[in-house]
Amino acid sequence: VIPEGVSRRFRPSACELRRPPSAPARILHVGHCGFYKNMEAVLWALPAIARKLGRSVELVKVGGRFTPDQIALISRLRIGDQVRHLGTLPEEELPRAYRSADLLLMPSLHEGFGLPVLEACSRGAPVLCADIPALRELAAGVAGFVAAGDALEWARAISALASDPARAAVMREAGVRMAAAHDYARTAGEVLEVLRQVLRNTN
Repeated sequence: VIPEGVSRRFRPSACELRRPPSAPARILHVGHCGFYKNMEAVLWALPAIARKLGRSVELVKVGGRFTPDQIALISRLRIGDQVRHLGTLPEEELPRAYRSADLLLMPSLHEGFGLPVLEACSRGAPVLCADIPALRELAAGVAGFVAAGDALEWARAISALASDPARAAVMREAGVRMAAAHDYARTAGEVLEVLRQVLRNTN
């Protein structure tokens, strides 16, 4: 198994400032809205997060559009003013989206790898992941883990992290260190070694 790398453009910049604590809690999701991305758990959690934090919450969605059922759920929960869909961003704009977030959510029911987790860690954004094997393998010791389908547990975990700047700082530092080891030079080198092994075995 060869892990993906993360582009150098996602490396953190010392000149960037974190958002003030009084600002709305900004939760980021990057990816499409297919069934296994589990967006419903996050949408159900939003009203409870705001109540627990005692301040406004904003879900920033980067990537594919919400499904008709998800749009209906947003309307039914009356959280339209808490959800902002940015669409698919060019790669050069993605780093700013990660850096301006209080945390990244990866609530997927299953994943093959989880590149947004790696990109967020590289930019210094704390990450909460679904407790599934691929994300455990990538981000153990760096991210927080939540039972994928439990909306109340997502609300608890998100509000706890958003109200704990000390924990968030520790997670940011650990994430940056982890992501630094996942560059494309390493990925290319490991792929090259596999090709060399194949070539040796065919001679």
